[in-house]
Amino acid sequence: MEFLIGAAVGAAALAGLEALGIFLIYKKVKPELKRLAEKPPPKLWQTTDYQLKLEDLAGRKFSLEDYKGKVLFLNFWGTGCGPCVAEMPSIQKLYERVRENPNIAILTISIQDDPSRLEKFLDKNGYAMPAYLMADEEEPKELSVKGIPSTFVVSRDGKIVYHHAGAANWASEEFVRYLEDLAQKPQL
Repeated sequence: MEFLIGAAVGAAALAGLEALGIFLIYKKVKPELKRLAEKPPPKLWQTTDYQLKLEDLAGRKFSLEDYKGKVLFLNFWGTGCGPCVAEMPSIQKLYERVRENPNIAILTISIQDDPSRLEKFLDKNGYAMPAYLMADEEEPKELSVKGIPSTFVVSRDGKIVYHHAGAANWASEEFVRYLEDLAQKPQL
């Protein structure tokens, strides 16, 4: 089933039918969020050490340490990845919905683009969400990805509370509420 969903998303992105791909993925993510709320998988809840080094499009370097104390939405992706491109409109919508919340940070991290290619892609599509490049060769072990897109949510106290491999509708009411609820929990 996941293969069919991934193929549908890739085909939708290539044909410019991003909405179709996101709709198909949404059907998979909605029950997953409910399941996670009831009983998170044991591999989650690892604590990140915030050692991921990033670079913005102006070449400034920083680390996840700068976002300590916030709920982090970390999306690893690339402009040459069909499913990644298909989920970008939903990440932009998510960003627009939560950007005023001081306890939530949305970070999209391209792992296969150079700065000019990434900037052209963002400009062409009118995306304003924060986009970064990895400044190090490798991500920390707890945030390692086997494929893209791959998304992590880190709680305010540094625990990885959600991981999803593949495209999804990140602007769904359930997911926005999930992030907002995490942002209201006190930092331990």
